[in-house]
Amino acid sequence: MRKVLEGQREQVRKVWSDASVPAAYRVSAIHAISDKTADQIRALLSEEQKKHYNPPKPPREAATGSSRPSVEAWMNQAKSR
Repeated sequence: MRKVLEGQREQVRKVWSDASVPAAYRVSAIHAISDKTADQIRALLSEEQKKHYNPPKPPREAATGSSRPSVEAWMNQAKSR
């Protein structure tokens, strides 16, 4: 499990340190890394442990409706203040 979490940390560090990657993509990439890590952790757990681990979340695209502003819109709004 430690290797999985260390891998996640390294992937997140790479995404955030790459200035050429747009902010909105960084957020999507971090979500994908988190989802992948959760899947890897679930694969390591016993059936009993899986019952106590957080259940899979719905896809993030479905959770982000039109009522939620994008990260870029939020950042642009913050800049205008």
